[in-house]
Amino acid sequence: MPKPYIACLPTTVDIILGESLIGFAARVSEANHFGRTLPLLLDAGISSPYIPSAATVPFDLTELSALTGVPRSALKNAAYWPMARRTVNFQGHKIPREFVTVEQRRACPECLQEAAYHRAIWDLSFVTICHRHRRELLSSCPSCDRRLGWKWSSLCLCECAFDFRRARKRMVRDSELAGLTTLVQTLEPGQNGKGILPGVVLSPADEITLAYLMGWYATGRTRRPRPIRNLSASNGIPGILAAGVEVCRNWPHAFSDLLDRRLAGAIGHRGRYGFERSFGAFGNWLLYGDHSPTLQRFLKEALRAHFADHPELRTRTRRLEAVHSVDRMTLTEARRHLRCRVERLRPLLIAGGHVKTGGGSGAPILVRTQLVLNLREEINGLVDRRGIQQQLGCTKLLTRRLIRGWDLVPSDGLAAELFRRKAWHRGRVDRLVRELERVIDPTLPVGVLRPMTSVISELNTRGIGMARLLKSILAMRHVPGRLIPEKVGLARIGVDACALTRQMTGLDVLTLPEAAKALGVKQEVAYHLERRVLLKSERRPGYKGRVVSETELARFRNAYVIPSQLGRDVGHYQGWASDQLKAAGLKPVTGPGVDGGRQFVFWRAEVERLRW
Repeated sequence: MPKPYIACLPTTVDIILGESLIGFAARVSEANHFGRTLPLLLDAGISSPYIPSAATVPFDLTELSALTGVPRSALKNAAYWPMARRTVNFQGHKIPREFVTVEQRRACPECLQEAAYHRAIWDLSFVTICHRHRRELLSSCPSCDRRLGWKWSSLCLCECAFDFRRARKRMVRDSELAGLTTLVQTLEPGQNGKGILPGVVLSPADEITLAYLMGWYATGRTRRPRPIRNLSASNGIPGILAAGVEVCRNWPHAFSDLLDRRLAGAIGHRGRYGFERSFGAFGNWLLYGDHSPTLQRFLKEALRAHFADHPELRTRTRRLEAVHSVDRMTLTEARRHLRCRVERLRPLLIAGGHVKTGGGSGAPILVRTQLVLNLREEINGLVDRRGIQQQLGCTKLLTRRLIRGWDLVPSDGLAAELFRRKAWHRGRVDRLVRELERVIDPTLPVGVLRPMTSVISELNTRGIGMARLLKSILAMRHVPGRLIPEKVGLARIGVDACALTRQMTGLDVLTLPEAAKALGVKQEVAYHLERRVLLKSERRPGYKGRVVSETELARFRNAYVIPSQLGRDVGHYQGWASDQLKAAGLKPVTGPGVDGGRQFVFWRAEVERLRW
C-alpha cells in the first residue's frame, strides 16, 4: 500500500478536475483563513513574489504536497510547466505557450455560483467567453474597476468586498459560441473532442492554431495575424474562431475557396509566377509561419493538392513545388535525381528535344519522368577508369593495358555526357571477370614446381600483351586453380602458372623469381646462381627477362646441394649443415668468402659420399 498523504494545514481541500494550480493555492489559502495567497506559496518553497510564476515555472512540489495532502502528480497536472520547444502542459495536452495567460485572472460569475474554484480553461488566451453560460468572462471588478488578480485569496470577493457572483455580463450570440465550444471541448477535461478536421488527425494545439489563423483571414483581415494572447472579446476573437472552425469543418473545399478569394483580391501583376505576390501575407504565413512540423506538412500537402486541382496556377517557391502529372517532372527535380547542375542538364535536354514548357513566360521546364529514371539507371551503371581499377583490383598501369587488351569501348549517349568523364559500362567489365572465373576448375591438381599464382601476378610478370594472355586463359576450358574469397576482381582468380605456360608456349619454364621460390632461396641467390652459370637460363618469347626450364631446375637439384635446407630438415640452425660440411673438408662451389655469394652450395656427389 502506498504511503497516504498527511496534510500539515488544519483545513484541507481536494483538487478538482480541471482546476489550475494557483487557483487551488488560492482556494487552500482562503480555507485556512489566509488573507493572501503568497504566504502559502512561500511556505511551499516558492520564493518569487510574482504569484503567476508559480503556475509556469517548475519548482519542487514536495512541500506543497505535504502542506495540502494532495499527490504531486495531481499538482503537476494542474500546472503549466514547459514540455518541449515553446510548448507547455495543459491538463495533459502539449500546447504552445502563447495559448496560456495567467497574468490577469478571468472568471465566469455563474460558474462561480455553481462551484467556487478557478477553471484552468479560463487561462487559455482565446477563451474570452464562457461557452456553458453564453456570457463574457469577467476580467475586472464592476464596482471598483480593479483587475482580477491572484494576491487576494478569495476567488469570489474583491478587495472592495464586491461579490463577483452578482456581476452581470452581456450575453453572447450563438454564432460566436459555435467555434469556441468546439475548440474548448478538445482541451477541457471530461470531454471527448473528435477534432474539427474530417478524416485528419491533428493535435488539439495544431487544430486551435489552424482555426485561429484561418478565421483571421476568412474574416477579411489582410495583415499578419496578431498574437492570440493580445486579443480579447472586443477584438472579435469569438467571430474569428467561429469562422476558422467553419473553414476546418468543410476542409478542403472551404480552404480552396479561401485561397480563391485571396487570389481574386490580390494586388499585383496577373500571370506572374509568385506565390507570395498572389496570396500576400496569407501565403507567407502558410509557408513560413512558425508552425509545428506536423501542421507544416499538413499545410504543404493541402497547398500542393490545391495547385494540382488548379493547373492554371504556377509557383516556383522552394518550399512549395508545383505538383505536375506523374509522367512529368520539373528540371529542378530532374537535376536532383541525376545529381548534376542545371546549367549542364538544360542544354543537353533541349538539344535532344526532351523538354516541354508548362505554358506562359517563366513557366517551369518539364521533363518526362521515365526518361529521367532511365538516365539515372544508366549513370549508376557507368564507371570511369578509376572505378575499373577498383573493380578489377589492379594498378593504374595494368588497368590501362587491360582496357586496350579487352577492347573496352567507352560509352556514349546522353548518360555518358552527363557523367562528364570517359566512362564504361560496369556490367561489361563484370561479365569479363565472370567469364574468367567460370574457366577456373578447383578440382584439378595444381603443379608442384609451379605454385598457384593470381591472374594479376601473371599480367605483371609476363611481357606479352594483355589480350593474348586473357585469350589464352579463356581458351582453356578447365584451368587448375581456385577463387580467393577475400580478394576482389582479378586478384580473386588464382591459376596454375605451369598449366598456363603449357597453354601459351607448350613448354614448362619458370621466371627467376619463380625458380627461387621453387628452390627455397631468396631471389638474389637465384640471380647469383644464374650469373655463375650454375643455373642456366635462356630467353623465351612472351616473358620479361630470362627464364629457367623445369628440366634445368631438375638438373640443378641433381648436381648441387643447398646446405641450409639440410639444416632445417634435421631441426638445426640454418648454418649447421654448412659448418659440418666444411669441417669434413668439403669445399663449397659458391658462397660467402668464395665468390661473394650469399648462400653456400656444395656438390651433391661429395655430400652423398660422406654418408651422414
